[in-house]
Amino acid sequence: MPLGTLDREPPPFFRQGPSALTKLAVCSALALFLMVADARFKIMQPLRVALATVLYPVQWLVMQPAILVQGGATHFATLSVALSDLEESRQKLAMQAMRASQVEQLSLENERLRKLLSLQQRLQSPGMAAEVLYDAADPYSRKVVVNKGMSNQVALGSPVLDENGVLGQVTRVYPLVSEVTLITDQDHAIPVLNTRTGGRAVAFGDLSFHADAMELRYMASPVPSSLLMTRPPTPTLLLVTC
Repeated sequence: MPLGTLDREPPPFFRQGPSALTKLAVCSALALFLMVADARFKIMQPLRVALATVLYPVQWLVMQPAILVQGGATHFATLSVALSDLEESRQKLAMQAMRASQVEQLSLENERLRKLLSLQQRLQSPGMAAEVLYDAADPYSRKVVVNKGMSNQVALGSPVLDENGVLGQVTRVYPLVSEVTLITDQDHAIPVLNTRTGGRAVAFGDLSFHADAMELRYMASPVPSSLLMTRPPTPTLLLVTC
């Protein structure tokens, strides 16, 4: 038997069943009938419900990757916004704390300036306001440097006061700054007056046992603490602010 006869179609005499055109026409008519019947009588609704119920787990499983991706993107976006808000809140809190500290410092400075102004009004000698710049380098002395000097007509030996009373005395004068020896310095002495008895004494700075203390020497009996420190007469008075 030749090989070419294997690919040939059977003779028309042996063909069975309807033709392709007949199948197309029947299927088209059936589809049209089902569409009209479903539209008018809802005959496919139970089948549609059954198919939706059966396919729901498959749809849910297929949608999970997309839901996870969307949830992750939303989470990271929300986290970024939260971190940004947190950083902004920290900056605002730090700024408010700095402003509160500045307000407190300004209040203290205003209070001290008011006290110095009231002190200057009670004194008859001329005076000027000065600011403490830094402490002297010698650790065994109590000296500070203020921002007034010869250019401001500061004289050597001028007394220095703050809102609490006598603070020290000008011991060195430079063109722009001056060195002030505090009354607690061990080489400094200042006359004092006992306001109750009228007794006079000399108070020396004491650094041997007590920090920033003073000592009354050569006293026969203990002197009450109500001592008024006096100042020597000098042409210029410095009112010091820190």
